[in-house]
Amino acid sequence: MKTILLVEDIENVRTTLKDILELKGYKVIEAKNTSDGLKKLKANKQINLIVTDTSMPPGRNGYQFCNEIKNVQKLDLPVIIYTATYEIIDPMKAKDAGADDFIVKGTDPSEVIKAIKKYLK
Repeated sequence: MKTILLVEDIENVRTTLKDILELKGYKVIEAKNTSDGLKKLKANKQINLIVTDTSMPPGRNGYQFCNEIKNVQKLDLPVIIYTATYEIIDPMKAKDAGADDFIVKGTDPSEVIKAIKKYLK
């Protein structure tokens, strides 16, 4: 079973996405912010992929979190940015941070599943 770290500060969004992912057969570890996400990432070596929001108080945002994982810690984990805030430059910011994919919240949840399947073959 593949394990996904889900980093999202809004509880009902986190719970809904967790439920969808678990129905698709994934194990989900939840984190309420990026600091919590880093702790859970260090404590759980079985994580195969990360889905993170971008706007999360306090501390680093999702782009900084992705940069920490990909460019500082040099972890070879796919990271999907999943955010409600969208400006035309955001996909470029995600790519610069090392994200593997960028999905806007509110799209069909099957888009998130499709992206996850692309990275967890």
